[in-house]
Amino acid sequence: MNPQTYKSLEFDRLIAALTALATTDESRERLSSLAPNTDLKYITQELARVEEVRRLIQRNGSLPGGASDVRTFLKRASMSGSILEESELLAILHHLRIHTAARKLINREMTRMPLVAALAAPLDPIPELESALDKAITPEATVRDSASPELSRLRKAVGEQMDRLRARLMALIPKLAKQGSLREESFSIRDGRYVLPVRSDAMGSVKGIVHDRSATGGTLFVEPAALIDLGNELRELELAERDEVRRILKELTSGVRANLGKIEINERVIVALDCLWAKARLSEALDAYAPTVASGGALRILGGRHPLLVLSGREVIPLNLELGVEHGVLVISGPNAGGKSVALKTVGLLTLMTACGLHVPALPGTEIPLFHAVEADIGDMQSITDDLSTFTAHAVRLREILAKANKHTLVLIDEIGAGPIRTKELPSRLRLSNGSSRRAFRPSSPLITDR
Repeated sequence: MNPQTYKSLEFDRLIAALTALATTDESRERLSSLAPNTDLKYITQELARVEEVRRLIQRNGSLPGGASDVRTFLKRASMSGSILEESELLAILHHLRIHTAARKLINREMTRMPLVAALAAPLDPIPELESALDKAITPEATVRDSASPELSRLRKAVGEQMDRLRARLMALIPKLAKQGSLREESFSIRDGRYVLPVRSDAMGSVKGIVHDRSATGGTLFVEPAALIDLGNELRELELAERDEVRRILKELTSGVRANLGKIEINERVIVALDCLWAKARLSEALDAYAPTVASGGALRILGGRHPLLVLSGREVIPLNLELGVEHGVLVISGPNAGGKSVALKTVGLLTLMTACGLHVPALPGTEIPLFHAVEADIGDMQSITDDLSTFTAHAVRLREILAKANKHTLVLIDEIGAGPIRTKELPSRLRLSNGSSRRAFRPSSPLITDR
């Protein structure tokens, strides 16, 4: 499909609206590159799958989503010896929960959405890994005390040691404060050590290790000598706790690594389902329906509405149009601001939407054949870079269309021949002299043009 056609029909805006309805980064990436398909079987099945999901949405059924992108974490987990952080394992746990919830949803609705169920057949939750992560990682992305008996013991010991240190400090503070040695009657922590704010001019009265000082230099943060052994014991316990946490994270990462194949398969299914849900949500927003699709035949639109206008909330006048039964060319005539260009864009967008497996904002009974290509020349084609006039730019675009178009191409032309003419710029093949322009106006392709 020519990028100019997408631009002329504002197809990118429609895709942006669709993409915004997805719940994961990977789904949004896939939908942002959505392009027309010419496989009739695929399109027919995709339209039916969207219909199944839309009916589920109407029954208040929803696909769990909103999880963060974990592709980078899974890639790191694949490396031997790697250790994922708590937050990364929590993100993977969210995905595993989505796999389980989606499987339950599909199982419950299987008889009412057989096509979606077939698509989701490879989805196979991993309850053992999900349970292991859930038991070890808190919703705040920390390792639970209960993740292992040893971690529970160490954290209890750390807490008790902290209590002993604080008790000794609280016993020292009144004595040192009475001597005038402290800047204030409190304690703080510097580099993991419990310290007192000692006046720099009273340092000789407090034995211990200086760990820091204030910006002015008037206060020294001193670990009293009487607390050094207790501080060392606390540090040993904290290091042992850190090592146990690291061991647990390594073990959980190994569990992720062992299940990477299944996780990746499940992720592909979830992305496919999320894309279907986005298409169904767009169908709901547009009050759209699945058109009848064939590899050829007539184009018949009943009550068609421009999708972007519908999404904007503006009042839209429905369009009825038929092409390809008795005539392959349709010329739309009328005054300025009469909706001619909107009609052309509506036809083009509905055709592209159908080929993308999207429901269209038109009444049931609408028939849209699968064209191999849609070519459009709509809007101001003036090229400043190439110093071409509007008319000449249109002519160049028409020449491109003529070179590509055949009976399987839908051609949409807006205001053919409009714009100032610079004859010397005009390609000889399209010059409007001596009747030589007939090639441009006797197409073998279905053609809709605005006169």
